[in-house]
Amino acid sequence: DLREDQKGSGILDFASPLFDPMAVLAAPEKDVYNANKWMVSIKAPRLNHVGQFRQYLPFSDPQKKLVKTAPPPKKISATMKLSEESTKPKIPAVFASIASSHE
Repeated sequence: DLREDQKGSGILDFASPLFDPMAVLAAPEKDVYNANKWMVSIKAPRLNHVGQFRQYLPFSDPQKKLVKTAPPPKKISATMKLSEESTKPKIPAVFASIASSHE
């Protein structure tokens, strides 16, 4: 919730206690950068959606989303493929069974 002194203040400076987030969302990007010149000097990345900023949150924050990387795929030899294929039951494709019933 915004405080009353923040609502409609029009302040675009992120560091100001009177910062108005609604004004930032409505303002042209160049006005936001002019009000926050430090963003240009540190080359702050522009984040397009909420999921992009989670990596910048501290680990103690409940919104922190740990990025899980998938394990590398296992290499399967040709003999393993053959043995797996021979143990799997052969299930006809749905469209093949439908097509054969109409022939």
